Amino acid sequence: MASENFAKFCEVWDREQPVPEDRYRFFEIMNCVMIFFLTPEDVKNINEFFRKNGSFDEKRPIHEEIIVDEIHYNGNYMIKIGE
Repeated sequence: MASENFAKFCEVWDREQPVPEDRYRFFEIMNCVMIFFLTPEDVKNINEFFRKNGSFDEKRPIHEEIIVDEIHYNGNYMIKIGE
């Protein structure tokens, strides 16, 4: 079951779309978003999204900057929200 924080995250993510809509999917059971075919531009946009909106987790209000090795580009990347 999705947490309240995850529901808020999904709402804001859908509205701002730091990654094009056809390249991400929410997995409520795991409180995460999966990004498909990750690009350097996605990483930049995701980091800006979290700087602007916070982490959606009261226990950890600041989301760590996402740093990705080149090997991960064009692959899948998961971001977990909350516990």
